[in-house]
Amino acid sequence: MMSEYHYRFEARMRSYLNRIEDREDILPANKKAIKAFSDACIREGLTLSCAAKYVNSLSTIASWTDKDFRDFKKEDVEALVEVIQKEDRSDWTKHARRVALKKFFRYLRKTSDYPEEVRWIKTSMKKRNSKLPEELLTENEVLRLIDHCLNLRDRAIISFLWESGCRVGELLSLQIKHVQFDEDGYARVVIPEGKTGPRRLRCISSAPHLNLWLQNHSLKEDKNAPLWVGIGTSGRDQPLMYTAVRKLLSNAAGRAGIKKAVNPHNFRHSRATFLAKHMTEAQMKQYLGWVQSSSMAAIYVHLAGRDTDEAVERICGVETNGAKKDSVLKPKECLRCRFVNPAEFEFCGRCTAPLSTDVARSLWKETERLDEMFSRVLEEPEVQSVILRALRKLNGQLARE
Repeated sequence: MMSEYHYRFEARMRSYLNRIEDREDILPANKKAIKAFSDACIREGLTLSCAAKYVNSLSTIASWTDKDFRDFKKEDVEALVEVIQKEDRSDWTKHARRVALKKFFRYLRKTSDYPEEVRWIKTSMKKRNSKLPEELLTENEVLRLIDHCLNLRDRAIISFLWESGCRVGELLSLQIKHVQFDEDGYARVVIPEGKTGPRRLRCISSAPHLNLWLQNHSLKEDKNAPLWVGIGTSGRDQPLMYTAVRKLLSNAAGRAGIKKAVNPHNFRHSRATFLAKHMTEAQMKQYLGWVQSSSMAAIYVHLAGRDTDEAVERICGVETNGAKKDSVLKPKECLRCRFVNPAEFEFCGRCTAPLSTDVARSLWKETERLDEMFSRVLEEPEVQSVILRALRKLNGQLARE
């Protein structure tokens, strides 16, 4: 049976193709060619999400020309690429359009290699556009985002996005059955539709948030239901879409006062940079869903400077105690009932006991202050008189009963 994730992209593909068909600024011949290309992509085993991105890019490109794609020469393609590069769009959007253009013309010319008119198009991303460290999200900022969410679902999404470092498509493919909890209160989550196939993740910091969300999930009895659904009046119980995820992240960032880019891609990029300081390349590839031949893990490990930092410290005689620092997102286990709580909780979500000695000490001091205040109040003659009259009235009522 096809997943909700598959159905969503199938609906998105239909929407893109219908939009192309309705557009008057695209030649009928080019509409037909794009539709045939989308069918070819699916036949060749390309994922619906990837094919839909190609079609979406081509719909924009096709609106820029009144010439049949079949009659294009190299100079015609050059003119389109020039428009792409001059657009006020992100580098990734421009990259996606260049890739779509190359693949489309290879299909159109029925060649195994890229034909001459598009072979020259560069589709690699320049490394100079990599994010600087100050642009990456930190654990403290993720904690602030979680703390400024307005509901349990959004808390769980942000917490899981950070810990898993998953792609947004993988996030949206999850169903309730893909989340399992062990006796320690932590979770194992199966990503069913990753680029390298299914993979299982051990989740610690996000487990309490996932647990609380699932306890309040409106479709929790249906294990095949989407893990992430709408909770408002519009789209209630319907699978969450990409735009909704971007919106909830943006809203949380606004409330938390975070000016950095808070979107699914920066979550993954920031998490990969963080993990590079703690995992080997092989572990990162497995955890983040990269193929073993991918160079991405090596790039992040290199950027983290883990090995070189330690070497320079040794050369300069700087001693590092190697003490392990707890994550600010580490869950808090209640000493009274053993319930595993999210990091930002000060009191247990099950039994309301304080979760730290500082909170317990503060609560005790506040209790002592209130006791002293009430004792002083009770020493006042006016208060004693009011209490005495109330007791007499209550005693009379009880006697009549």
